[in-house]
Amino acid sequence: MAPTLVFVAGLVAACGSAIPARPADATDAESTRPGTAGSGLSLPIRAHELQDLVCEAPADSTIVWTLDGVAWTGETRDTINPGDTIPAHYLEAGQEWSCRSSGLAVVRTTVAPYHHNVVLDPVDAGPGDTARVWFRPDSGSAAGLTLRVGFDGWTDQGADTPESGATRLGETMYWQEVTLDEDGSAEITIPDGVETIRFTQADDDLDPGDTPEHLWGLSVPAMGPWLTVDPAGGLVVHFETTAQGPARVDVSWDGGSTSVTSDGSDTVHHVRLGDVPAGTDLTYTITDATGATSESWVTHRVARTARSMTVLAAADMQDDGASSQRWDEVAAAMLDVAPDADLMILPGDLAADDYPGHWWLFFAHARELFASVPLVAAVGNHDTPNRESDPDTTSFVRYFDPQGDGPSPEVGAIRYGPLRVLLLNTEVPDELAVGGSQYEWLQDKLAADTDAAHTIVAFHRPAYDVGVRFASEQYLFREVTEGFETAASLVLMGHEHIYQRFVPLVYEERTAMSGSYGTRRTDGVAYVVLPSAGNNGLFDKVIGADDPEGALRDLVVSPDLTTDRTRVGKWVGFSTIEVSPTAMDVTTWKVGTTDITEKDAFSVAR
Repeated sequence: MAPTLVFVAGLVAACGSAIPARPADATDAESTRPGTAGSGLSLPIRAHELQDLVCEAPADSTIVWTLDGVAWTGETRDTINPGDTIPAHYLEAGQEWSCRSSGLAVVRTTVAPYHHNVVLDPVDAGPGDTARVWFRPDSGSAAGLTLRVGFDGWTDQGADTPESGATRLGETMYWQEVTLDEDGSAEITIPDGVETIRFTQADDDLDPGDTPEHLWGLSVPAMGPWLTVDPAGGLVVHFETTAQGPARVDVSWDGGSTSVTSDGSDTVHHVRLGDVPAGTDLTYTITDATGATSESWVTHRVARTARSMTVLAAADMQDDGASSQRWDEVAAAMLDVAPDADLMILPGDLAADDYPGHWWLFFAHARELFASVPLVAAVGNHDTPNRESDPDTTSFVRYFDPQGDGPSPEVGAIRYGPLRVLLLNTEVPDELAVGGSQYEWLQDKLAADTDAAHTIVAFHRPAYDVGVRFASEQYLFREVTEGFETAASLVLMGHEHIYQRFVPLVYEERTAMSGSYGTRRTDGVAYVVLPSAGNNGLFDKVIGADDPEGALRDLVVSPDLTTDRTRVGKWVGFSTIEVSPTAMDVTTWKVGTTDITEKDAFSVAR
């Protein structure tokens, strides 16, 4: 009889490419649980990196192993017969192992490239199923460890109370806790409607910097895709997969196609599409390291020579999964208003906080939008581990892989179509003061010649602000605006969650002679604080006329502050920018519960 290949304390069925060609006497490995020889899952099976690989054969058999066709002379262990077990730490994605028992038929398997810390059994478990999670910590034994198990963004959209058996963090993050058996596994039940499962080791501090999160997706990709624009105007496809290993993006267009593969060094992938043609629709799919392929999406790359384009702008999504959050509604409204948008500019606070699951909520609740419209983003305070000027951009860099030419990767100039977008990071205020690295970089950019028709500057914490929460901070970011006149005519900011548009300004609160927005010497810059794009419009209070900064109220065009009011109304929304060779026409939209209405509109001349 042929031996069978099993995995100590569990197994995983194949979900990817077929086993390679083999000699005539070789057979596919049969999937069996220990103690139930002969019962099996669909063939072929795949080993994975968490469990020992066992060649199960009759007692007193002699076992011979080969790895990728070469006799294995390394360490083995004994389970049933001497040398019948390959320890898990030798298993790596893509290896082909085979075993022969006393001259009988050869069986072989290929090691699956799943995430090295977690595997779900069965791998095709879906919503409503019961499954077993196998976990291996970075050090030590898994036996007896407690895992926190969350679904999607740790809590379903709309959940206001924990599910039975769940634990609460703050106001809206829920998870269930399971204790791993001696074999390093535990049983879980997957709720209906779930797209991803998330795991961390139990820790009071959920900062992903020291509490790694392990994601298991029930589809490909597990998170995303989202598109960005690189500094030269090329497109980049980003996504996260369960499988760790190279992933491929296949792109086609009228008259051609190409395929580009990621390096597979992380489960978050950044695939630069290179020289795909501009000015035409591009259809793309994603295939992960197991061979599983996604649905298809369509996007459009704008040519550098394009004379017009449509831009979306939004900030402060901050979706934490509570029923009061409206980022999914705002994202849908953005597509409704501008279904053919060419670019998005997002000036920060994308995630509710830099916690496991909050980034998933940001990407997942705008999947249709992000899969078709490329974005450029600036760092906000909620996109870092702490909310107060933290220079740690680890998560932001991991998800966006920015290649900026500024003093840090997230600071840079993007040239796309007729636009130049300059991105700053306000979480390091000293760099924005005179002599600071971002200040000096920006002054050089503003002084340099550009063939772009228009320049937009985007950063998170505003340089002009009458919101009661942060008006006192604006002077930290005022010096960097020196030199905007005649070079940058529109500045997009966030942070305050209250929409504000100021009169045409030149440096240090002076109104422009022409009274118009533009880049002529007599024109002024349009400073805009975008409304919250999802955090339920929690704030609406502005400073009063008797406030130390109260004189700034006279510089505000929208909302109307000509009366003494200090409450301006809570609402969520976004802006559209219609770019032409001679102007940028900006409209800001309020997303209501049943309709989308125009709140403000103005034009910026070239």
